[in-house]
Amino acid sequence: MMPVVSFWIALLSIVLINEPATQPADRPVPSPSDALNSFILPDGYEINCFASEEMFPELANPIAMTFDASGRLWVAVSPTYPHLIPGDAPDDKLLVLEDTDGDGVADRSTVFADGLYIPTGFVLTGDGAYVVSQPNLLHVRDIDGDLVADERTIVLHGFGSEDSHHSMSALTWGPDGAIYLNEGTFHHTQIETPWGPRRVQHGGVIRYKPDMEQVDIVVSFPFANPWGHAIDRWGQSVISDASNGYNYKMTHLMGAHTYPDDIKGQGPYRNIRSFTPGGRRPSAGSEFIRSAHLPEEVQGRFVTSQCIGYHGLRWYDLEENGSGWITEAEEMELLQSTDTSFRPVSMEIGPDGAFYVLDWANPIVGHMQFNVRDPRRDHDHGRVWRITYPSRPLSKPPFIADAPVNQLLECLKAYENRTRSLARRALQEGDPKLVLPALAQWLEGLDEDDPEYEHHLVEALWIHQGLNHVDESLLERVLSSENPNARMAGMRALRWWLNDIDDPWPHLERGVLDPHQGMRLETVVALGHLPDIRSAELVGLATSQPMDADFETAFNRTLTALRPWGTPMGEGTIAWQLKQMPDSDLLELEMDHFVARERMRRIGLPETEREAAIRWQAEQASRTRIEQLLNVASDLDPDEDALNDVIRMIMASSPEAISSERDRLLEMAVTPELDSSLRQAAWACLAMDDLDFIDTWRIAEQSRDPRRSCSELLGSISLLQGRDELNPVVEKAWHTARLQLPLESHSIEEVQGRHVRISLPNSGTITLAEVEVISDGLNIAIDKPCRQSSTVWGGDASLAVDGDANGIFSAGTSTHTREGGESPFWEVDLEGMHPIDGIRVSGRSERPFDQRLDGYRIEILDDDREIVYAQDDLPAPQFTSQIEIGRSWDPVLVESALNAMCGISSRSKDSMEIMRGCVDSSNDPLLRLLAVEAMQSIDSEYWTEDDDRWRIREIELETIPDRMIYDKKKIQVSAGEPVRLRLANKDSMPHNLLICRPGSMRRVGIAADNMGTGPDAVKLNYVPDMKEILHVMAMVEPGEVDELLFMAPERPGRYPYVCTFPGHWPMMNGVMTVRKRK
Repeated sequence: MMPVVSFWIALLSIVLINEPATQPADRPVPSPSDALNSFILPDGYEINCFASEEMFPELANPIAMTFDASGRLWVAVSPTYPHLIPGDAPDDKLLVLEDTDGDGVADRSTVFADGLYIPTGFVLTGDGAYVVSQPNLLHVRDIDGDLVADERTIVLHGFGSEDSHHSMSALTWGPDGAIYLNEGTFHHTQIETPWGPRRVQHGGVIRYKPDMEQVDIVVSFPFANPWGHAIDRWGQSVISDASNGYNYKMTHLMGAHTYPDDIKGQGPYRNIRSFTPGGRRPSAGSEFIRSAHLPEEVQGRFVTSQCIGYHGLRWYDLEENGSGWITEAEEMELLQSTDTSFRPVSMEIGPDGAFYVLDWANPIVGHMQFNVRDPRRDHDHGRVWRITYPSRPLSKPPFIADAPVNQLLECLKAYENRTRSLARRALQEGDPKLVLPALAQWLEGLDEDDPEYEHHLVEALWIHQGLNHVDESLLERVLSSENPNARMAGMRALRWWLNDIDDPWPHLERGVLDPHQGMRLETVVALGHLPDIRSAELVGLATSQPMDADFETAFNRTLTALRPWGTPMGEGTIAWQLKQMPDSDLLELEMDHFVARERMRRIGLPETEREAAIRWQAEQASRTRIEQLLNVASDLDPDEDALNDVIRMIMASSPEAISSERDRLLEMAVTPELDSSLRQAAWACLAMDDLDFIDTWRIAEQSRDPRRSCSELLGSISLLQGRDELNPVVEKAWHTARLQLPLESHSIEEVQGRHVRISLPNSGTITLAEVEVISDGLNIAIDKPCRQSSTVWGGDASLAVDGDANGIFSAGTSTHTREGGESPFWEVDLEGMHPIDGIRVSGRSERPFDQRLDGYRIEILDDDREIVYAQDDLPAPQFTSQIEIGRSWDPVLVESALNAMCGISSRSKDSMEIMRGCVDSSNDPLLRLLAVEAMQSIDSEYWTEDDDRWRIREIELETIPDRMIYDKKKIQVSAGEPVRLRLANKDSMPHNLLICRPGSMRRVGIAADNMGTGPDAVKLNYVPDMKEILHVMAMVEPGEVDELLFMAPERPGRYPYVCTFPGHWPMMNGVMTVRKRK
């Protein structure tokens, strides 16, 4: 259950915006020249229009693009999208754009193939292309060399066609000479091949080796809509899921599986980590920067797009972390547009080193948000943009088309990924009788002292893969490399050669023991495709070294695949086997370290069995029982393990035992890394040892975080009940809690001040998008004088009062103090004393920078700079926080105090009387909600018939996967009663929930649709500023649960509830009927 503190923070964090009621059709796609003025780039970069519908009318609704070996840009266009109108014939096209004079602007367009149907992806060959024409994959060939297709063949069919924009997309040539393509949810694909049928449903990555007609399902994962596949210089793949904006290392998602895939829907597999921040959706297309033309500091960055809310390109430096990567958002993104029809869908480094971006150029996107026949859909526009860095020379386009083999081999040494990829593809399509001898000679001529020597070996290995020629000696050289990236590339090659090598086991054993976690991951994935008892034995060796959560998920998939061939041994696999074992079997096993550890962590075991396990562990380690209990508790996962049971065992310890561990308990009580329930248990133990709650309270007040410590000490009171000797402690605890409450009926009192100051208590960085000081309903801070402790990145203090709450720093509307500055502050002078009703603070919206304000202090000072109001330790704004001024009590402490009092059974009568005073209608609404929540724990015998109106009505809602609806269309409540609405999002995309005034759903929905195409949409949770909106539950991410506690309206009626993610409201809605209170 979400603590009440969560909903009071949510209550203070409603985000609002004024937006004119316009439709997307009222904001037509600007001309290319006007669109150029909408772009924001980092210093030193420029952008130009390479091609547009004004130059080439056939460039309409472009979906995918790539450059060929002659430097020409191929683009797939689909004005048919999102579906064919009955009676019409499909006429989507594959275009070829050429810049014949090298001025950075296309001057020729050729239709290579027409009559296609929604070509969501393609790859090029020496004589044409493999291109999607739903539901088939075609091979279109130019026989006579006139750049027009003469022949088309269906090479694969049976792809799912349930949803046109979730169909096969992001086609790319892998370095191994295979085509990789993605599929999203809803689809059921069954492909017939000479090697047997291949099936996948609801998302995956498919590998197709055309020369062998071999199809493999390399990833079976519950993607929503994976529209990006980027490959780095070492062959590591990233899959980008458009709908949620997540980016995954593909190896984490790989692993042997059978159809249907039972593991696919399991929580750990669904929750594999995205290495980029969430909330940056939707993203289509991705690329790694490797261009001599662009600055050195951006080389290797991963770039992806966002085309709702934020319209532009985001980029990240990847830092190796465990088996994957971690990233941080950059201060300045690569590209942002203020034009809401800018929809980047594909990107690629061009032959000149410039960064090319394909623009769908449409006021609306998607066909779940908008009707497929919505007349506002644009079928005429499309652009290609070109980003350059003029102070550095453009790259010289490589000579690849029709180049001799020796020259192509030299191109494998090129700096640019795309140059090497094109040369590699030309060699893999070449005659093996010519290529392989020349490749062997090229290898002999390599300089072992060349810093790129190991990468050259990997390139040679990939040529062998593409030509289906196994070279085990070269593989051994790569697998023995000192560079872990080379070793990982070698293991990926071995995965496809397992059946072609007589004895792969030495390679696999060395790989599974490799010091690099990424290499061990690649090896474990490979072992899952070699069904043999020896594979089962080897995979267990991986547990001898660290394994992060994503690696562990892939590890478990391999164990499952190998189970029919044997059970591996080793610490990790023994623990894994015990986790799968029923309770009855576990309890029959003889005690050892693994069995004892599993008994301590498993939920639901008898207390006697857990007690036997802890005593066995303590004896083996020569520790006391409580020492071992504290060790075990510190290592348990509060969400998955029996931490609450272990806490009960700690609390059952003797006073002498607790006293012996007092110093450690003091440390645990204030350790933020521990779970709050364990910190509370430590405070309870300290109170038991003190036998005087006041003494323990003083310790909490003097801790380094007194607010949290006192709150958690109050929360520990429930652990002290039931022991007669502790009754005096509990009684003092009740009185201490009572002193934290407002002494009188509390409404909000007026505060007058002149200066508003925001500060951080220690070192840190303050970035503010906007600070609004509300007086009599008006923002009186606009354009008032401001100052701050320091200024960097052009983030002047005045930007916080410019009337623009855009939290994206690259928009140039946010303040910025020096990073890590000591005691930073920002302050506005209102130029006179004013009554202040509230302060609205909008922080930076990009993660992780949105957390920089966490723990900030806000002060109001008078003419003499005396503090008249202050509030400390405020949470970072969730986009925007609303602080109501005049509240003289601390909601966090008051919440804890109310809960503590109501949980003490011996004072239930007194607590109930106090709660009745708190829920009085004249009180602060937040105090009323806190009291209502707390009083639910008081026994029914102390409730009067009149009190029953404060019983919380619990309502459970779920989203239905893939249908964009709530599971309930109607709910009923009584006027004025407290309601807790809990929403479990089981869909693959985020949803929110707004409760609105009667008859207002359409107005709210249209307003949300309109703001959904604006730059502030994500920042504002798609919640328009309208008096019709009564309550807001912010976006709930897929797989998450959130709740909203509110008082039902006093007036009976039909109050709509609705999801305002753009386009959802017509389907995703319901009615809350408020009945007259009996």
